[in-house]
Amino acid sequence: MADVLTFPLDPMSPQEAFLLAQSICESDPVLRTFAACEWECLNDDGKEWVTAIVREAVRRTRCAHG
Repeated sequence: MADVLTFPLDPMSPQEAFLLAQSICESDPVLRTFAACEWECLNDDGKEWVTAIVREAVRRTRCAHG
């Protein structure tokens, strides 16, 4: 069974989003994806891009669940 993520009611700080993005990128399911790159292999722009994707996914999840 997949890990269940719980999100605080307050918006996620940039640092929390960065750490969540790093955790997701380093997870087994992501690293098993063809051509996935490890977090440390991303340059700063790539890390910011993934962090933005994670923040938007979290925002949409919160909106969908009230």
